[in-house]
Amino acid sequence: MPLGVHEIVAGCVAYLDGEALIADQAVSDPEGVGTIGVRPFLCISTEGGSSKWLTLTTQRSPERVSLWGYQVGGPLAWRTTENFVTDARKVFEGPNTSFIAASNADHASNNRPMVTEAGLTLVLDTVAYYTAQESYEDYEGVEYVEPQQQYFNPYYPQYFNPYQQQNAYPPQNGSGYMDGTGLWFPPQQ
Repeated sequence: MPLGVHEIVAGCVAYLDGEALIADQAVSDPEGVGTIGVRPFLCISTEGGSSKWLTLTTQRSPERVSLWGYQVGGPLAWRTTENFVTDARKVFEGPNTSFIAASNADHASNNRPMVTEAGLTLVLDTVAYYTAQESYEDYEGVEYVEPQQQYFNPYYPQYFNPYQQQNAYPPQNGSGYMDGTGLWFPPQQ
């Protein structure tokens, strides 16, 4: 079902023809995007009759924002495949009519793929991070902290060493030590 004007809200996902968007003079497309083709796009904001969109991909890369855990609605393939924002620095902005004209029949149901509010906040924070870097890159002494994802990602290894001493505190009597769990360990000989 092609994208409808009533469906253009922040967080919606639609398959758009990137080449048609680049060719459209009304759409401000980012520099250096290369060949895009038909792919999923995420709407990150709407204002009046215009909106901003980012491309999505299923290809993992360390600098890409993962949407895993934030993907709702839409077909099963959308909900069970991890998607990433291709590049948070490359925002397509233009009138909604241009994005509707570039849309394809991307899903059979009436349930459009969406990204939750928490996922959208993470994406917007990342876009703001890169926008601030570009705006103030000439300022010396300014440190930018990249937004961190706040959920468990099963694809990244989680390390725990049970033999590593965690939060060791000396006991009141001065012999041995207590760890962060409250267990007392006698002094080693």
